Amino acid sequence: MGPNQASKPSKGARGKRVTILEDEILCALSLKQYLQQWGYQVQVPPVTALTDIDVLLAAEPDLLFVDINLGYGIDGIEIAKKLVSRRPIPIVLITGYAQKDMQKRTAELPQVKFLEKPLRFSYLHTLLSDLPLTEDSETLSSGS
Repeated sequence: MGPNQASKPSKGARGKRVTILEDEILCALSLKQYLQQWGYQVQVPPVTALTDIDVLLAAEPDLLFVDINLGYGIDGIEIAKKLVSRRPIPIVLITGYAQKDMQKRTAELPQVKFLEKPLRFSYLHTLLSDLPLTEDSETLSSGS
């Protein structure tokens, strides 16, 4: 199913900033295409910037997609923990492994969801709909 065929997340998602940390360029670009079709502003930093927390946070993402195995010995879960310790935001961990195996390592991440490879974009829509960032942002920030 292509991005135009999928139903879109709520209007609250429009303009939200997403950063994708993924070393597999085809996976990153495919995910970026879907998210942009749904109204997200998407950044895919180069692999050389994946360990620079200041660079990654400079984009002020509302949501992070982080591959668990970023290659080059980079652990996506550790990067996610460092990012969340500086700015608490929802994280979607991209993994080719069973979620059950990762839950112990991700216990410190309060708002974590999993997206398994190969990516299923129908599930991505459901996952995004469950995150607080897809709600109306004024309602969330005012507590109404």
